[in-house]
Amino acid sequence: MLAVAAALRFWRIAGDLPYVFHFDEPTLVNNAIWLIQHRSLNPHFFNYPTGLIYVLAALYGIVALGGMILGRLGDAQAAVAWLASHTYPQPPEGGVIYFYPTIGVPALYLIGRSLSAVAGLAAIVLTYEIGRRVTKGLAPARIAALAMAISPLAVEHSRLITTDMPAAALATGCMLAILSAWEHGTARRWITAGALGGLAAGVKYNAGLVVLVVAVLAVWMGRARIGRGPESDVEHKPAEKPSGMAEPLRLLAYAAVASIIAFLITTPFSVFDPATFARDLGYEMHRVGSITASFKGAEAVQAAPAEKVVWVFLYNLGFLGLLAMVWGGVVTARMRRFPMAAILAWAVILLLPILRWKSLYPRYLLPVWPAVMLIVSVGIVDGAARIRRLAGKRVPALAPMALLCIAVFSPGVFHLAQLESKWTGHDPRAAMTTWLEQNVPDGELIICEPVGAFPDPHRYSIKTVDFLGLSAPESYSAAGVHYLAGSGRERLIEGKEQFRNVLSNLDKIRASSDRVWSEGHYAIYRLRFAPNWQDTVRIAIQGGDETRARAILEKKVKESDGSTPFAWKKLAELRGEMADTAGAVAAWHEAARLDTTDVEAYLALGNLMTTAGNWDAAQRNLEHALRISPRDPLIHHNMAVVLLSRARDRVRRGDHDGARVDWDGARTQAGLCAKFAPDDPMTDVIGQVERMGKRWGFIR
Repeated sequence: MLAVAAALRFWRIAGDLPYVFHFDEPTLVNNAIWLIQHRSLNPHFFNYPTGLIYVLAALYGIVALGGMILGRLGDAQAAVAWLASHTYPQPPEGGVIYFYPTIGVPALYLIGRSLSAVAGLAAIVLTYEIGRRVTKGLAPARIAALAMAISPLAVEHSRLITTDMPAAALATGCMLAILSAWEHGTARRWITAGALGGLAAGVKYNAGLVVLVVAVLAVWMGRARIGRGPESDVEHKPAEKPSGMAEPLRLLAYAAVASIIAFLITTPFSVFDPATFARDLGYEMHRVGSITASFKGAEAVQAAPAEKVVWVFLYNLGFLGLLAMVWGGVVTARMRRFPMAAILAWAVILLLPILRWKSLYPRYLLPVWPAVMLIVSVGIVDGAARIRRLAGKRVPALAPMALLCIAVFSPGVFHLAQLESKWTGHDPRAAMTTWLEQNVPDGELIICEPVGAFPDPHRYSIKTVDFLGLSAPESYSAAGVHYLAGSGRERLIEGKEQFRNVLSNLDKIRASSDRVWSEGHYAIYRLRFAPNWQDTVRIAIQGGDETRARAILEKKVKESDGSTPFAWKKLAELRGEMADTAGAVAAWHEAARLDTTDVEAYLALGNLMTTAGNWDAAQRNLEHALRISPRDPLIHHNMAVVLLSRARDRVRRGDHDGARVDWDGARTQAGLCAKFAPDDPMTDVIGQVERMGKRWGFIR
């Protein structure tokens, strides 16, 4: 089972890297890298607990250190630059970020995915061990472990960087520790159970609810001690311990303290930064309790939470599997033994809150999934035993059980095969993005639906809308839009009366455009309408009438639909060509304000400040550009020029210490330029830095 499970989880674990299509992955990876980049343990982000973020940061730090030792990553600054080469700037106030789809450093994502895969394998082993202990037999344990090994839900999220599978493994480990505490009753085992529950909460908040099963254990043990409950499963006799609830409550207190300490170790800034913690936790509670905000009125297409949960069960187990789960729950409840009651409590405690969540993804069920598989296995084993009794001894002992397993797990295996087929093939969004970047001119405004194309925001102005049909084609044309990238989201609202206008606009877009690329649900449309203002500007520039082109742009940027980064950049270029330096600087600043991830704007500002001899301002703008694109050799080249120029001024003023600091910085920047673009002529800046260093006596 483990060999099959490992093959399913590690085969094609690289997926479509460097393209990343799941929105949780870049959020976790970026936050881990920012801890290293900013040398801080406070992520300013608590929508998830920080346990998994800390683990990822530690692993990435080890990789960076190993690269430095082996000479593959140079010094610490170069190692951090490599780690951060595909991250986005951290939001100043922290909070959730969903930059997806995106491009990432493959090695970092493989590390995180491998961690999830190992957690998935651990969950299988722990599920088997729990099944062996609670049922006193191997058949239910093996069936539950097999179900975890081949479940589409468990397989898919064992090769993605999400909090859910590691949390599931920790919650399952907590349950095993709880059963061990029931069998042996030592304080150490209670503390272990509480600590594992706290660690589970430190990876995913709701997974920590498994700790409440410890309270069930305390009540059950107390009832056994006062003679009001079953005691046959307890190895020690009640007479050997003090009677009443005093001892169980004391042990429960130990477990509670251990769980709190474990949670604080994984999420310490819940205490040190309580305002941000409360803000982000409140945001998550509001989000799961309401319809996903991005739908903006599409509540009618959302299923009820219970319907979503049932759909997950049917997708993974089929109708017979759902019946086996219900019957297994009945059998478990009728046993009146703590180990079986604990499994039932585990399932109920973690499922009940989920049934109230309106924004619900299947992976949210993973912390309770081992309990569900155990209950299903009990239902299968009991059902097989009843079938054999009815059929008589002429039926082989394993035949009914084998048939039930095939019937229950066949739907999941079918969907798993579909999942593997999809995972093996290429993702259309990568091809969609490539087409845009190869065929659309730089500076265009592209309208994209979520979870679709992800063209380079440094080359284009990108606007994301929930549905392309939210605006008529004439509105897009008036805004200067040529290209619309759809991800097939109209399927979510088809047949819904309140979205009739959205669907009508989409039909108009299709009728008034050419479908220049399509695959599956994804399509790129090129509107046939001509964006008059852009064409007029182009014609004026080609005719040498820069004054007219500037007048058109000056008017356009004052309009609400024309104030785009692209328009401001074109205006900045024209102002610069017409020797209006102050106006060009103002326009570049406005372009940077509208798109804080645009390297071009900060590079241009750095060049203008360099030309004006304002070295400090030039350095600030180039440092901002480096935070966006730390591996861009042109930025490092320009930074080396700025620092070398300021060093020359300081030498003239007699400030040799300050000049030495600037020269050292210029030397580092020149080295990074050569590292990232070894064959580019601009790496000659290294020779210039060395010559000036010899002239000033900094090197001999």
